Amino acid sequence: MKKLKTMPPRFMLRASPTRRAKWRVAVVLVLCTAALLFGPVAPALAAAIDKVLVVVNEEAITLSEYQARHQREALEQSQSGRIAPFDGRIDSRVLNRMIDDRIQAQIAARRGLTVTAAEVERAVAGIAERNQLTPPQLFAQLQEVGISARQFQTNIREQQLIRRLVDLVVNSRVQVSEREVENFLASHEEMTASDDAFEVSHFLIDLGGKSDAQTQSDYENLEYLRQGLLAGRGTFAQFVADYADNPDKSQGGYLGWRRVDQFPDSFVAALRGTEVGGISSIIRSGSGLHLLKLHDRRQAGTIVSQQLVRHILIRPGPGQTMADALELAEQLRAQIIAGEAFEKIARVHSADQASGAEGGQLGWVNPGDFPPAFERAADALALNTVSAPVRSQAGYHLIEVLERRDSDISLELAARRARQMIFQRKAAEFYDNWYGALRDSAYIEYIAVNPG
Repeated sequence: MKKLKTMPPRFMLRASPTRRAKWRVAVVLVLCTAALLFGPVAPALAAAIDKVLVVVNEEAITLSEYQARHQREALEQSQSGRIAPFDGRIDSRVLNRMIDDRIQAQIAARRGLTVTAAEVERAVAGIAERNQLTPPQLFAQLQEVGISARQFQTNIREQQLIRRLVDLVVNSRVQVSEREVENFLASHEEMTASDDAFEVSHFLIDLGGKSDAQTQSDYENLEYLRQGLLAGRGTFAQFVADYADNPDKSQGGYLGWRRVDQFPDSFVAALRGTEVGGISSIIRSGSGLHLLKLHDRRQAGTIVSQQLVRHILIRPGPGQTMADALELAEQLRAQIIAGEAFEKIARVHSADQASGAEGGQLGWVNPGDFPPAFERAADALALNTVSAPVRSQAGYHLIEVLERRDSDISLELAARRARQMIFQRKAAEFYDNWYGALRDSAYIEYIAVNPG
């Protein structure tokens, strides 16, 4: 996400005295409420809990909210799952990200976007797992540094809401055509050809210390030999033995198989323009004049074991728990085993609407396409067997593998990488323009901190 630049002075000067008074009154009311609920509030504690840092479009960002965000980011970056207590200092980068997020969350709310409690629960579980913790352990650790479970969940809900907004406003509007992918790959040959290998023989004429006239004469003689090879008036190995300056001529110039990264660029370009069994055009380099005979070529490729998979995803409905989702998944599996059509149940019950509309079909999937638990279950299944419910962050899955095959996906992976790179560039440009307009129209006033 693009970081906000330092807010210009106009953001601090736009507030009227009335508006400033409103926020001072709001702080006093919060302090009074805290006193009623918890008894007298010490000045230091009140400041720590209730201080308003920034006002964003009539909403306050408080110090306690900042503390929750700061500690959440520290936890996500932690390798050990341990974080230091909040030291009270304000990092302008974290605060600017909060301003960014608050503006976008407000837009999301106005558009009627929501995030359910179950979605927040799954996100919390994912953060805990990445830090090798359970959710209760995560909450306990956060509590040690002053962050309540409620604050953490509120922060997560806002992040989920913003992702939903960006998907709606930005990602859904950015399209990448097949022509764009083809053009990108054509201009980035290394993405598809870096694993090529060639079986080659080599003919060298050494130009060391020769004059321009001698070099030109050698070039003409080599072209004459090349034409003789093309006309079949001798073999490449014979011509190497009789005329070449190769250091080792015992194998008739045969180099064997070499990867593309083992050749100079000039050799690679010549070989790509040569038919198998053919002779390259003359190549000039610092070491001399060269001819190459291309015996064979191959692409190393990326061979993977693919599986043709379909699934049914069950998530908790409103007011339901994961235990309720598990119970429904088990019931649906029993119906399929009893003879109910998998595709029919997928269309009616699957929470994955895209695949559900296709009878649960996910198509041919590659290793790493799905969460580890899903992939392990699919790998262990016999063909045409419905799995027991498999839990992932998305919910419970019923999985069936219809077919398996080994496939070279080199071009598919290259196209996928190209599409992703094009999409990221276009989405970033779209986002910059879209969010820039939102930022310019936002009311932002720094209260207890300096901008930047």
